[in-house]
Amino acid sequence: MSQSVPDGAELSFSVTYKTGRKKVLKVMSGTALADRLLQLAMDPDIKRREVKQAVGKSSKKVSHTNEKALIQLRKNQLPQGRYIFGKDLPVGTFDFTWVWGSGSVGLYGTAENTTLGNCLYSENVGNRYDYEYRQCLHVQCESGNMLTIGGNLVVEISRSPKLEIDL
Repeated sequence: MSQSVPDGAELSFSVTYKTGRKKVLKVMSGTALADRLLQLAMDPDIKRREVKQAVGKSSKKVSHTNEKALIQLRKNQLPQGRYIFGKDLPVGTFDFTWVWGSGSVGLYGTAENTTLGNCLYSENVGNRYDYEYRQCLHVQCESGNMLTIGGNLVVEISRSPKLEIDL
């Protein structure tokens, strides 16, 4: 499922603790806990390990599976989030290459308006479905444009090479 969750939405997760006790957690999207739970829920091939999650005022241990090590961000890699060109990122023409996870890359004319009419570029990126791609090539990004990376996606950003056309 490659879809974004709007900030401020209430999400419910069924969590099984190491003791076998099950609990339904309700969290608001856009928080660190919600982002981590979404990441865990969207990665089915993970081996067992413990993660401390702050639930309410107390800290409880939540168990999940994890076959892969957690991703370590490297130079020019962007995780899920919203980025403004000219402020957070330089202006230019860029290639976005899939590194890990599954989600979507979107470019909007302004940060205030994320409606379909203001969408300049949108692509599903990942490794789950055939319709998802691994690269977004030659995306023109101008000052004030907002880049959104949704899901549990990590992409690498690089400047697009100049096009050579031989006619």
